[in-house]
Amino acid sequence: MCELLMEMGAMKARLTAAENHVEELRNMETTLTAMETRLSTSESLMEKMKTDYEETIRKFSNVLTNVGNGYNPVLGVFDAPVRGFYYFSFSSFAHNVHPSCTSLFKDCRRVLSACDHYTDTDYDHTDSSGNYTLRRETMST
Repeated sequence: MCELLMEMGAMKARLTAAENHVEELRNMETTLTAMETRLSTSESLMEKMKTDYEETIRKFSNVLTNVGNGYNPVLGVFDAPVRGFYYFSFSSFAHNVHPSCTSLFKDCRRVLSACDHYTDTDYDHTDSSGNYTLRRETMST
């Protein structure tokens, strides 16, 4: 009986340690380097863009890394797969007669835009960029 109680105590200690480890993993902030999604835009953006000034989702066909499969290339949408911080950065370039605007949306709400405007000079080329850090705190079950 004594051996059984000792074995049960050891099992309880292992279970407690495992539960603590699981909780620690759940609370761990995932850094960008662990869940990095990089999109290669050089090839995609060389394609002719729409010029009718309506908003469209830009789908990237050449994805370099997609750890955690957060980016869906079919829909052109990124869904943060785990809790943590996510850093988004983008740049755009426009020739003088082709204005451009790049926006980042979170839950169908625009959170950041970087726009270039039309100019009437032949020498004007504009660029803009934007950066946004998002923290995902909860996970759907």
